[in-house]
Amino acid sequence: MKKLNTIRIMALGLAACALTSAAELVGEPDKIFDYTGTYKRYDYDKERVVSEKLQGYIIFGQYDIPLAKVLYWREGSNKFIWIDYSEYDMKKIASGAASSQKGEEDEPFGLTYLDDAGKTANFWSFDELVGVANGFGTARRARRDGQLNSLTVSGTTCEPENSNGTFRLRFNKSLTSKAAKSDLNALEYVTQELMRKGYRYAML
Repeated sequence: MKKLNTIRIMALGLAACALTSAAELVGEPDKIFDYTGTYKRYDYDKERVVSEKLQGYIIFGQYDIPLAKVLYWREGSNKFIWIDYSEYDMKKIASGAASSQKGEEDEPFGLTYLDDAGKTANFWSFDELVGVANGFGTARRARRDGQLNSLTVSGTTCEPENSNGTFRLRFNKSLTSKAAKSDLNALEYVTQELMRKGYRYAML
């Protein structure tokens, strides 16, 4: 009886090991975050301060490597998309290392977890529309495997002598799951959804 139990335990252990190895090979799916920014800027044509809202998606790949930022907005009846691609170092992806230090030209945005538990996060970015964004937030993770369940980051944006405001970044678990189940990658999925709603690429 004891020998049979030992064999069962060994079999379960091997199965768990195989599942873990498979998960490591497959890796996590690309993560999609909702981005909402509200800011004020000086309109030189109207000669007054105007308030504007900007929405988008921030996409991270395996090991939280920054992949792309998709911003979308309206100008009257026109709808526009602007995509900022991240030129990351392939060696860092292969090694599982974190993204580059802030300020490097090939990293227009990044997400860094500041504690060992991965619960305190810092998001920063830079783009031509709102300038520098920086904020902090708290993540919730699954106890079983440590996968991200939710994350909300709030912070400020500033482009000296032009605009300033606030932003909110939120992990979109539902959209991430839908993209992973589709035949498209996360960037293709969100872009296709926006195009379906009438958005078109902007020329900045």
